[in-house]
Amino acid sequence: MLFDENNLEITAKTLAGLEDVLSAEIERLGGRDISLHSRAVTFFGDTALLYKANLHVRTALKFLIALKKFQVRNDKQFYEQCLDIEWESFITPNMTIAVDSTVNSPHFNHANYVALKLKDAVVDRLRDYYGGRPDVDVNNPDIRLNVYISGEDCVISLDSSGNSLHKRGYRVSQTDAPLNEVLAAGLILLSGWNAETDLYDPMCGSGTIVTEAYMFAAGIPPGNFRKFSFMNWKNYNEALWTRIKNESKAFIIEPQVKISCADISSKAISVTFRNLEEIGIEKKIDVRRRDFIKAKPEMENTTLIMNPPYGERMDDEDVEAFHKQIGDKLKQDYKGNVAWVLSGNMAALKMFGLRHAKQFILMNATIECRFRKFELYEGSRKSKYNSDPD
Repeated sequence: MLFDENNLEITAKTLAGLEDVLSAEIERLGGRDISLHSRAVTFFGDTALLYKANLHVRTALKFLIALKKFQVRNDKQFYEQCLDIEWESFITPNMTIAVDSTVNSPHFNHANYVALKLKDAVVDRLRDYYGGRPDVDVNNPDIRLNVYISGEDCVISLDSSGNSLHKRGYRVSQTDAPLNEVLAAGLILLSGWNAETDLYDPMCGSGTIVTEAYMFAAGIPPGNFRKFSFMNWKNYNEALWTRIKNESKAFIIEPQVKISCADISSKAISVTFRNLEEIGIEKKIDVRRRDFIKAKPEMENTTLIMNPPYGERMDDEDVEAFHKQIGDKLKQDYKGNVAWVLSGNMAALKMFGLRHAKQFILMNATIECRFRKFELYEGSRKSKYNSDPD
């Protein structure tokens, strides 16, 4: 078994396009031997780093701990390898378990069948060890396991996070098509905003971008308001976790910049307030009902980050015209600021009439998006930057 508390092999799952910023977050925490993959980053560290990563990393969805790696060609071989893992080190009969599986192999046709065989091996080993067995709870298990098979390569892992880490614990209400919290945090990190200038989201929806921005600026860990699956493990080190959680409080500060947001929808404003209230920061962020196209801004040296409707939340025939209005508004009234725009509608993005200085390709759910930076200079300075290729 690979589990070594001083040298864990950890895989951090993320969204496509956020691998670099996730790697940088892990490196700052002290991760070793970091390598990047599609929608994942692997690294090595001890139990303390695992706990810190779940608490502090803003752009990860899960942290998986590799327990065993092996070659497999049939279900009997798979079962025997899984049965050999020391499940009693983590699980007791009074716990509930669930198995997530990803399978791409000519030897196994169904991921659900592989998950069932792993569950059988776990139950059989624990029944022999304890004389009792854990139950299965697919919705809210105490312990979540993960099996990944690619060809003949198999990895069995423990899920240290449980519920996806985008579930911070503050979203109690939402508008249509809310932005994933991990993606919102990724936008902030990709933008390079360093909490030394003001930040404004003029189309805030559920308020996710400004909530993530405030938590980043204040040093509030993204996992501050939730629990994690590793807390249920038999070998959970509660004293270590308590120390790490208490140490994090020393780095929480009061941001010295203005973070604000607006939306034309009164429902969105109400939803944003409820979510901010959930973690007690409703008085820290300026939230107003405002029409971006009609309102006259009073800001400079501000970073705008926005996620305007791009086809999922409005009719296709309107989205291009709306993007043109946004571009015209930025050109006319937001000189001296920087705007970052996330959009999944390429035709609409071309209607901006602005050259972007930088862009990232990201996935928002199933939609491939561009996250583009527009530097809103006066006069001819705009032409300094050429458009990046699409």
